[in-house]
Amino acid sequence: MIDNLCKNSPKDSLPIQHYLSANCFGDYLTRNGLDVKTRKLKTLSFLIDLGGTESQIKGILKGIPMWETTDKF
Repeated sequence: MIDNLCKNSPKDSLPIQHYLSANCFGDYLTRNGLDVKTRKLKTLSFLIDLGGTESQIKGILKGIPMWETTDKF
């Protein structure tokens, strides 16, 4: 997914795309302290509370079947 984002980005915005990809997907998902399921549930809760984040919420909800722990929901 991230490779496709970078591949399809205009050359002048590629540094920003690399930064955002590393920051949004790398730094937060690889931090210690929370398992992936808990991290995603917290993110979903924050997005719902913020309001106006329907597209992000849809993206998370579409990904739920891919979570390894869906049997515990």
